[in-house]
Amino acid sequence: MRVRFPDLLIRAIIFLPVVGFGNFIRGEGELFSAEHAFLNGKYNEALTYYLSVNSSDLPPSIAIYNAGLNAYLLGDTTTAKALWLQAGTLDRKNPWPLYQLAQLALVQDRPSEALNTIDQAVALNNDIADFFLCRARALLILNRYREACEAADEALDIDPSSPTARVIAAKSYRACGQLDKALAILDEGLTRFPDSSLLIAADSIAIELGEQAKAGDYVNIYLRYYGRGKYAASLKARRIIESSASACDSLARKDVFRWLHTGIRYVYNGRWGPFFLGTLVVEVENPTVKSGMEVIPVSYRIKSNQALFIIKVNDLYSAWLNLNLDRTLILEADVNETWWRYRRKYEMDYDSLRLVIRVVEDDRRIGYLEQEMPFELLDGTSLLLHTRDLVRKKQGARTATLIDYNFVWTDVEFQDQTEQLEAAGRIWDSYRVSGKAGYNGVAGLSGGFEGWFSADNEAVPLKARFKIFIGSIVLTLEEVETISANESH
Repeated sequence: MRVRFPDLLIRAIIFLPVVGFGNFIRGEGELFSAEHAFLNGKYNEALTYYLSVNSSDLPPSIAIYNAGLNAYLLGDTTTAKALWLQAGTLDRKNPWPLYQLAQLALVQDRPSEALNTIDQAVALNNDIADFFLCRARALLILNRYREACEAADEALDIDPSSPTARVIAAKSYRACGQLDKALAILDEGLTRFPDSSLLIAADSIAIELGEQAKAGDYVNIYLRYYGRGKYAASLKARRIIESSASACDSLARKDVFRWLHTGIRYVYNGRWGPFFLGTLVVEVENPTVKSGMEVIPVSYRIKSNQALFIIKVNDLYSAWLNLNLDRTLILEADVNETWWRYRRKYEMDYDSLRLVIRVVEDDRRIGYLEQEMPFELLDGTSLLLHTRDLVRKKQGARTATLIDYNFVWTDVEFQDQTEQLEAAGRIWDSYRVSGKAGYNGVAGLSGGFEGWFSADNEAVPLKARFKIFIGSIVLTLEEVETISANESH
């Protein structure tokens, strides 16, 4: 299933009731225990809990569906299939059990069954890209290439940012003999970000077209960003000679920036024109141990202005970073708001370049995603720290950033002149940066932002501005506090 994940820094702080983190420890009984076990990768426990859960918040069909996914993650496909069949019987209007059954049929080399099953899912909901991708895969195996192209095009229309949709579309057009179109589809995706699956597919098609130099470019870019990845060894064996003209700029950060202090709280007020929206509190706590790793917790607490009745946000973003504070290792989320509810956990493994995302969706349906990630990946938390580093160095950069479940570019431009502004009860000399992340967000948020940081070695974030449909959201630092030992979580 597709997983959507808002960038922690940019999309959280606009205080709209679409994103945010709630109290991670919420709820009681089997339902909370089931979700907690799943998010922590304890699939045996989660399976048991979901089969016994009795909660008005969770329809029986979803509980059985979730039990099936945990069984599948445990490698028990027989039990998974039986549970998904049962879930589909309990709720015949829910397309997700049909989708999982179709995916299982593909894995077990039953493409005709998969096609028949996914067509039933599409009949229930024709606005989900993954359904059309499943259909395209089945049609490819059945050698119905033109229909596969049509299904893949449907998926791309729904989600043009999906690398998987572009790879399946390229495979479909390649099977139809349209190699140039297949490569163009991949190249369009690569303008957004050099995703590893796009690079590998493009390299293969370029070789087939006889474009060896272009294939070499794809290999060089892959090795630059995924040098320890799954396909690195086989690509290195081809002994491609890298040229600076064809390879992307390095993301390596040799001079690692360290915050001068931990145990610090930064409190920001958010405004939209004359309206006070609420507060954002950023805390950088003292080092601790989590999952056997030495980490520094960094949290974003959002509390909306209670007088604005249409905005109800009281959320928490929590990340655990390495001791250098340049990489997020674990990220946890619990969103519980008026129009949106989900729980998520992200785990980044920089040695094997694998990103694992587990999610409990708005309807309490669970999902799992695992994919290859670039070795210099930033999320919202580490992006803020990295931007402070850039200000200290007086330079800009292009960085790979996690937005939702996709990787996009974030460009930061440093303005080498000081400005005076008032924040936290005093006048500061500051440097301004401007930037843009490659996504379109809620309320007209297009990824563009400005930030002001103190013109000293600590580069304290003082102010931020984000354009929306009408006007801008502005955050201003109100106070800096020390966190006492008994406040750390």
